[in-house]
Amino acid sequence: MEPLRQAEDAVEANKELPSPFKDEPFIKEWLRLEPSLGETDLRPLLHLSRDTATRDFGADDLTTQGRELRDALIKAKSGNQLLTKVIQDAGAIQAEKAMARAWQLKAGKRSWRNNEDMVPLVEPCKVFRELGPKAASLLAQAPVAQLGPGPIPTLYEQDWARPVLDQWAQASDVNRAVKQAIESKKKARR
Repeated sequence: MEPLRQAEDAVEANKELPSPFKDEPFIKEWLRLEPSLGETDLRPLLHLSRDTATRDFGADDLTTQGRELRDALIKAKSGNQLLTKVIQDAGAIQAEKAMARAWQLKAGKRSWRNNEDMVPLVEPCKVFRELGPKAASLLAQAPVAQLGPGPIPTLYEQDWARPVLDQWAQASDVNRAVKQAIESKKKARR
């Protein structure tokens, strides 16, 4: 764990952090936490973290059906009857938790340019309309500069998504094609 020890030493001496660490306040604060780990063999902990059986232990209060739904939402490329059944079987409470967890887990793979990215939000809300506010709050966290026009038509069909789309239409850092797609759907709806 030599790189970690070197980073802890660098923070202690107020020096620039070595690679692969980024010289950011959060990372420096983390490296100052006790106990220091630079002298500790973390391989057993890393091995344990890869164990899928422990992945869910107490993390998000998902039942078996909730975990099944979370995994289905992560894999889904579009809505289908099987996915709808899994959502129904999970129930509204578990569907909300699974939706939020799947959305979080897919964050690094989301392009913000196609419908597939929106499946974890859209499909649970089709079954349980009361999940719309939660879905809208998750959608509102989008990095607007990365948005593409691809998912706009699908999102505009969702009542819960329209207020977020209206905000995007007004945002200065949303690209022109996205704004045009939103305006086009607004006009078609009138």
